[in-house]
Amino acid sequence: MNQKEEKYGICLQTYIPIRKDPYERSEMVSQVLFGESVEVLDEEGRWLYVRLIYDNYEGWIDKKCIEFIDEPVKTHSLVFKNSLQIKNLTTGLIVVPTIGCSIPELNGRQFMIGDCTYELSNLSEILRPEANNNFESITDELLAIPYIWGGRSGFGFDCSGLVQYLCRAMGLDLPRDSSEQAAQGETLSFLNEVSLGDLAFFDDSEGLIHHVGMMLGDGKIIHASGNVRIDNIDQQGIFNESLGTYTHKLRVMKRVMK
Repeated sequence: MNQKEEKYGICLQTYIPIRKDPYERSEMVSQVLFGESVEVLDEEGRWLYVRLIYDNYEGWIDKKCIEFIDEPVKTHSLVFKNSLQIKNLTTGLIVVPTIGCSIPELNGRQFMIGDCTYELSNLSEILRPEANNNFESITDELLAIPYIWGGRSGFGFDCSGLVQYLCRAMGLDLPRDSSEQAAQGETLSFLNEVSLGDLAFFDDSEGLIHHVGMMLGDGKIIHASGNVRIDNIDQQGIFNESLGTYTHKLRVMKRVMK
């Protein structure tokens, strides 16, 4: 691919898997969600190596899944419920976007991408990413969504994908991976210092960050482990009441939202 040639694409389906390597059986490491743009960096057969414009995450996607565009499309709103529908009024096709998908700037319930006009089924299931959004209404939609490695949508989240979405909905952009997220913000020393929106990071037996969740206050944390769930947390880590044991060892707590 000509290095001087800038090539962009946009996801117009629910999501596109981003894979570690250019073949279908390679692990999904992240996703491009509806309305998100990518920059094409390289090409290998039917596979494109892309950089997600939102968080700079890189990986391989199937070429036939992307629609090419002249420049990235700006995001206006996020989907925060799983029952929205988007109709392409030009083709008649309907897409069911999931939690975390992006919506461009609207004119009423409609928006344009390229030559196509799209219409939302309603406006009550999208929000502008802002610090004063109702956090409880956002989290209520997430509970019991399954854990999926590489997931960052309402069809399945991994731990850092969940935290990235929660922060994004509240107006803060974070990197994709938990180890990168742990480098953000101000370190908190004690559990009684934390407040709603602070992040807690957990390490493995080798001392590497491998899990993250968001503090809710009153000794509670929301995180993705098996599914999106709320558990108890103390200075030792996350305690799963149904299992009767600690499942994650606390490493550090960070304040990333002001």
